[in-house]
Amino acid sequence: MRPSLARLLARPGRAQASGHATVQGDSPVLAPAASHALLHADVDELNAAQVFAGESLWHEQALAAGEDPVGWRLRHLADARGHELARQVVEQAAARDPVTTADGLLHGSGFATAQVRCEAEDGSAHMVWSAWVADVAIQPATGRIEVTRVVAGHDSQDLRAAQGAATRLAITRQQPERLADARRLIAGPAAFDEWRGAEPIPSAAGAMTIAASGVPGPLRDGRLDVDGVLTLPAAAAIANAIQDATGVRLRQAPFDAGQLRLALADRRAASGKGALHRGWGWLAAGAAGLAAMATALWPLKPALPLTAGPDASLYSTQAIERGRLVAAAGDCVACHTAPGGARNAGGLALETPFGVIYSTNITPDAQTGIGRWSYAAFERAMRQGIHQDGRQLYPAFPYTAYAKLSDADLQALYGYLMSQPAVAATPPRTELGFPFNLRPLLAGWNLLFHDPKPFTPDPSQDAEWNRGAYLVEGVGHCAACHSPRNALGAEKGGLAYLAGGQAEGWNAPALNQLATGERAWSGEELFQYLRTGYSPRHGVAAGPMAPVIHGLAELPASDLKAIVTYLMAVPGRTPSSARATATATATASAAGSASAAASASVVAAPTATTVTTAAAVAAPAAVSEAITLRRASGERIYQNACAVCHEAGSGPTLFGVKPLLGQNTNLHAASPDNLIQVILHGIQAPADDALGYMPAFGNSLDDRQIGDLIDYLRARFAPEEEAWPVDTTTIGKLRQHAQPQ
Repeated sequence: MRPSLARLLARPGRAQASGHATVQGDSPVLAPAASHALLHADVDELNAAQVFAGESLWHEQALAAGEDPVGWRLRHLADARGHELARQVVEQAAARDPVTTADGLLHGSGFATAQVRCEAEDGSAHMVWSAWVADVAIQPATGRIEVTRVVAGHDSQDLRAAQGAATRLAITRQQPERLADARRLIAGPAAFDEWRGAEPIPSAAGAMTIAASGVPGPLRDGRLDVDGVLTLPAAAAIANAIQDATGVRLRQAPFDAGQLRLALADRRAASGKGALHRGWGWLAAGAAGLAAMATALWPLKPALPLTAGPDASLYSTQAIERGRLVAAAGDCVACHTAPGGARNAGGLALETPFGVIYSTNITPDAQTGIGRWSYAAFERAMRQGIHQDGRQLYPAFPYTAYAKLSDADLQALYGYLMSQPAVAATPPRTELGFPFNLRPLLAGWNLLFHDPKPFTPDPSQDAEWNRGAYLVEGVGHCAACHSPRNALGAEKGGLAYLAGGQAEGWNAPALNQLATGERAWSGEELFQYLRTGYSPRHGVAAGPMAPVIHGLAELPASDLKAIVTYLMAVPGRTPSSARATATATATASAAGSASAAASASVVAAPTATTVTTAAAVAAPAAVSEAITLRRASGERIYQNACAVCHEAGSGPTLFGVKPLLGQNTNLHAASPDNLIQVILHGIQAPADDALGYMPAFGNSLDDRQIGDLIDYLRARFAPEEEAWPVDTTTIGKLRQHAQPQ
């Protein structure tokens, strides 16, 4: 059984390593016979733990004495050769560019040393020294730790080198291997804008012995014959740098960003609020706010210069892949590709209450696309909704959500788009009626409804929730379809956030009560739906949601889990309030609506109401007869056109999955629009080929027949719901409006 790291750090003198290389402190490590040494500890783990404990202790002692930790440590290094190595490493580390604080990050630098006694084959003892300076940058809101610089050195005393490594003093700056070694000591969940799957976190002790095991990799400068000596100070140097930046001491490696985030939040809470009001800070902030407001209100924006276009070869494969994932999550291709057109070449007609808006060409074509846009122009369009030529963009382009993207994601997206094939295509020009054709007026709209600031993680939530919020609120722009809009076309917030909206003639259901609504989702069901486009209890993704599923299929499972975590926590109306609203609506509806609860036997239930006139009896009877005839017609249509695929137990599953209509969300919705759309146009482009296709019935059923069918389906498969009004006018409008999906 291995010793716990906490025990090693608390009592480093009790940890003894026998054989191999042994760490030598400034004072002897005592291990008397009665000390119950940790005999089962791996030598590299013990060495790493001793260096981590000792060098962390030196740093804290210096701070307690009011001394500079580096100067303190150098003064107390008794070994002359080790002192000389440390001095040279510190001097080289001092030669750097000034660190800026304008980026909002916390910056710190840490120093640590190690000396190891080794035995040669002839039994003679030799010493090896190593020293590190590590710089870190920390995001205060998330605790995210980034090792930005490493200066490392080693020296040896008559030690045999492996593969030609230097056996005398050698110092490296920003060597990729050393940076990689350091960054492996940073643990914790991925940051909200990291596009990768979860990786296993190494054990605490093993993380500090980062070069001690495994098959040796390629050697550039050679490696000492004693594995791990050079990297022994790494953990202590990083821990000291973190304390230098934040004042927080992390006592266990790998260093957890979540633990640091909580510690920083506690410090902010303890320090109180109102720091802005100290001195003249409030005046500067007020002036900056007024300047920003004036800039936003000014309706005429300058054009940004066209360029020769970026050299896409300058973007790494990793950056382009990151950009591809950003584009997939944002579903760029769905809106920027016209039916039958080239990918991202624009021309898709987007119907809005204010007129038809055509999407633009976002391929790197120099004449008709964005090939000559600078990154500054691209960023301005994404964050502020302003074209390269200075035009205000209509918010049908969801820059209100894309503004939340991090700088790294915007840069990666720019690189990805610029690396794609250029397509020469000029989309139709958007021509809205007055006053919506006056684009400068959008400057006022932006002032009222647009926040251009990037996403800020919530420190009270964990990393998975913040990742989900970033994807949903930002690049995924879910609210663009799933939130209602006000009279000026802006998304509503508060309890109306994700409370349901409209998209291309389809109803986008509410997402703000998934866990507590009338037909609640479980997390597993929602994950399956987002991954495959199908949930047995809720139905198949169709219409505008199908291409969204295509994009989500490109993302790792960890991202979908993050989206589920966030959406399941979004507040909305409670089930009781929703039921109360539904009850009130049903009570106020026409008397004939009570027939919605009738079964599919198409026999109207007799009324128990006592009537006093023949006319009062005849009216309900006529209504009941009409309902009976309509549902009989709907049942015949269902049996002939639908039952072969949708009737439970009617035969084999054909053309993919066999959705059960009794569980389908569209049958239980407040409006029949989505069901009408599916009947009219089918599902020609399913979210997943495995789901199968659904034929369109728009050419074989007229509006009256579709009305009869949806009335029958509602009564049979959702008898507890209020009946939909049979409105052939709405069916006719949807027949003409929507494009086949």
